[in-house]
Amino acid sequence: MHGPTLAILAGLTVASCASDAPVIVAVDTPRPTVSPSLKQPCADPQPVPQRDLTKREVIVPWNRDRAALRDCKARHGALVEEVELIEAGGADEGNRDE
Repeated sequence: MHGPTLAILAGLTVASCASDAPVIVAVDTPRPTVSPSLKQPCADPQPVPQRDLTKREVIVPWNRDRAALRDCKARHGALVEEVELIEAGGADEGNRDE
């Protein structure tokens, strides 16, 4: 959706008015948003020293990179779900947190 959506409700009458003319009411609906936590960038890979490495110096950063990749993939999947809800018109669903 682009910008606030105005829902126009016509046909409402006001009891205190002598006229039978319809009253038009404009309602500003909130714009759907995506949780800021889903917009966080993915972590950069661990730096690799330009020298021979010990087994530990290889395994520890590699494990950190793998964990960061899993976290990023999960966030990306949740972001895709939120965007699909918003695109499908489920604006109320698009405003929830993880």
